[in-house]
Amino acid sequence: STNALVQIESGNAALAGLKLGDTDDVDQAQIQFNNDGRTLHLYNAQTGITVDSSGNVGIGTASPLTGNSIAPNLTVEGTKPAVLIKESGRVDSFLGLWADGGNSQLHFDDSGMFSIMHADDTIGTNSTTVATFHGTGNVGIGVSDPDVLLEVNKDHNGATSIKSENVNAGGSAYAQFSI
Repeated sequence: STNALVQIESGNAALAGLKLGDTDDVDQAQIQFNNDGRTLHLYNAQTGITVDSSGNVGIGTASPLTGNSIAPNLTVEGTKPAVLIKESGRVDSFLGLWADGGNSQLHFDDSGMFSIMHADDTIGTNSTTVATFHGTGNVGIGVSDPDVLLEVNKDHNGATSIKSENVNAGGSAYAQFSI
């Protein structure tokens, strides 16, 4: 068998590409290679998929910041992998991890607060705060905005306990909780 190529060349600092569509529609699909920025773009009326010269892939952005592979799941690998899921125009970000029957959420906001939440449906609705770590160093369990170093809240008809346990059987081993 032999290879077959379609070769489209342009100048060193120019675009080389292929447009697909009809003459009545400005929203044409395009495959472009930017020789100046060494980036490959696949458009379908708007920014679609971009691959830069470092192998970073962006979906919905022309300037990807992290490398990733998608086929059919999103896999992020590398020495410092990152996923940013952000609502347009918002400073805070959500990262959701789903399991059958509900989902867990990691919520980062613009005040320096990090929360672990659980929801019974989708991110941002019917969420219950499990734990909060505030930028001031305050930690909350069962509270979304702790105002002291450690705040524990539970709404139920019974005792709310904090347990300290050392399972080591050594002669000097002990559990301690100091106030």
